Amino acid sequence: MKEVLERLLIFKDALILDEDDVKTLTEWLNIIVGKGLTHEDKLITMFTHASMMIHRSKVNQFITKLDDAIIDEIYNDNNINEAEELFSYLSNIYNLHSNEKDYMMLHLCSLLGE
Repeated sequence: MKEVLERLLIFKDALILDEDDVKTLTEWLNIIVGKGLTHEDKLITMFTHASMMIHRSKVNQFITKLDDAIIDEIYNDNNINEAEELFSYLSNIYNLHSNEKDYMMLHLCSLLGE
């Protein structure tokens, strides 16, 4: 978890995130870790993507859509309901493009499948 927090501070220093974003992502990290999801490498990858996702939402940029077959696989994953619940924490705060949600669902389902 320490490496994830360090990564968030690097993004803050690089002006990708602001102080409120770091606070929000730290709270989200605590929720995720509180559920016993502690795979550090996957958390680093997911929080790196979450940081860039938030940045893109602020500068009105969009990520490329995932392939439809991958999207179908994600939304048929056994962990999709819990992933959606975890993602709602961020989607209730930020105005995120639907393509971003698909990528985060991929990360969350992978993390939940551990």
